[in-house]
Amino acid sequence: TIEIGVNRTTTAPTGIGGNGAICIGGSTTLTANGGTLAADGIYQWGTGYTVGSNIISGSGVSIVVSPTTSTVYWVRRLDVAPCNTETNGVTREVVVGTSSIAPTSISGTSPMCFNNGTTPLTAVGGTLGTNGLYQWGTGATIGANVISGQTANVIYVNPAATTTYWVRIVDAAPCSAPTAGVSFVLTVRSNSTNPTSITGTNVICEGGKTLLTASGGVLGAGGSYQWGTGNVIGSNIITGSTNIISVEPSATTTYWVRALNASPCSVYNYGPTYTVT
Repeated sequence: TIEIGVNRTTTAPTGIGGNGAICIGGSTTLTANGGTLAADGIYQWGTGYTVGSNIISGSGVSIVVSPTTSTVYWVRRLDVAPCNTETNGVTREVVVGTSSIAPTSISGTSPMCFNNGTTPLTAVGGTLGTNGLYQWGTGATIGANVISGQTANVIYVNPAATTTYWVRIVDAAPCSAPTAGVSFVLTVRSNSTNPTSITGTNVICEGGKTLLTASGGVLGAGGSYQWGTGNVIGSNIITGSTNIISVEPSATTTYWVRALNASPCSVYNYGPTYTVT
C-alpha cells in the first residue's frame, strides 16, 4: 500500500493586533489574527500598502517593530512544499508620535499696573509634539495650580498682586508626558490714593523746625511721596519721598504733598496743602 499525505492549505489572516500608536523611540508588538495556519505554514511580514513588497525578517505570528515615522505593516501566510501557496495579506498602520520640546522662556511686560486691563504672557521656544498642548499655572512649583482651559502659547492675565506664572507642554497619547517648564514673575503695582491732610506744628519760631506728616490715602506698591512749596501742587519740589519731612522755613510757607505712582502706574495723585507760620 502507498500512504498519501494531504497538506491542509493555510488561510489568510483577517487582522493585525497591537498598539497602533507609539511615541518615537518606543516599540509595539504586532500579531497576525484570524485565519488558519497549516502545519508547515509560516508568516511573512513587510512594510507598505503593497502586500509582498519590502519584506522584513520574521516568520512568526508576532513581530516587534520600532518605526521612527508612521509606517504601514502587512502580513500574510505562506505554505511550503508541496502546496507552495501565498495567502492574501492584511495591513495595519503604526502611527509614531513625537515628543514636545519644552519652552525656553516666557515673554511679558513686568511690572504692570493693576486694573489697567489684561496683559499677555507668551511661551517662547520649544515645539509642540503630537497632540501636545500648553499648560499654564501659578506659583513656584511647576505643575501646581493649573489654570483651567489655557492650552495655547499665549495667556492673558490681570493679577491683583505680584504673581509667578509657569508654562510647560503636556503631550497626550501616545507620548503622554509633560515637558519641563519655565517661570515668569509678573510684578503688579497699584495706583496710590490721595493723601487727605498734612499734620504738624503750624506756628514755629524763626529758626525752628517742625515735622510735617502726610496722612490718609494709601501708597501703592513702588509709590512714593513728593513734597513742595507754594499753592501750586507740583511746583517748587523739595527733598523728601516719605510721608514725613522736616522743614525749617525762614518765613511763612505753604507746603504741599502728593503721591507718586511707580511706573507703569504713571499717575500723580494731588493732595493737600499746609501753611507753616
